[in-house]
Amino acid sequence: KIKENRSKSFTMRSSICLLLIAALILNVEGFTTTVDATKEECYLEEGNTHNPMSLMFTVIQGGFLDIDVQIKAPDGKIVYSAERQHDGKYTFHPHENGIYQFCFGNRMSTLTPKQVSIVVTSGDEAPSKPVATQPVAGAEDLSPLSASIKMFGDLVTEILEEQEYQKMRERAHRNTNDSTNARVIWWSTFEVLALVAMGLWQVYYLQRFFEVKRTL
Repeated sequence: KIKENRSKSFTMRSSICLLLIAALILNVEGFTTTVDATKEECYLEEGNTHNPMSLMFTVIQGGFLDIDVQIKAPDGKIVYSAERQHDGKYTFHPHENGIYQFCFGNRMSTLTPKQVSIVVTSGDEAPSKPVATQPVAGAEDLSPLSASIKMFGDLVTEILEEQEYQKMRERAHRNTNDSTNARVIWWSTFEVLALVAMGLWQVYYLQRFFEVKRTL
């Protein structure tokens, strides 16, 4: 019995590990890009009606750290649109197969480019056969182990997406802190130089004042 229990436990652990590894192999596109002033940059990602797509973005540098965002469907329909966003997350189910455009606009800025960190995720590839012809497993067909594996897979996907989002936010906050620290250092340096210049001018003025008194 002990050997049998160990064998079952090993099988369960192996199955869960395999599922976690499979869940990690998602179609994830993550990158950082720069959107020049008065420009708009669009990036393409293929989507299908069988799997949801999600967008996560954070403006990490430039101006007021805001950007215009649009998601366009293959038929030109606007799936999502927002203006002057610092960061955000948006998940949707594609209504048709094809290429979706993820556009980031910096037209509100006339001089400052914006640096944006972007993560686009989508599910696995669509099945080769139509969904109607695929046998769907019901709850009664799933063993407790299969149900647990599916639950773990969903949790891992959510954790990965949240982790990527938090990484982007941390990067944006770090850049903001660095920029603030640099401004404080420059302002402190300017204050010191201004005080030194003021002191020298006062010394010079007093010297000239007493020289004039002696002459009189």
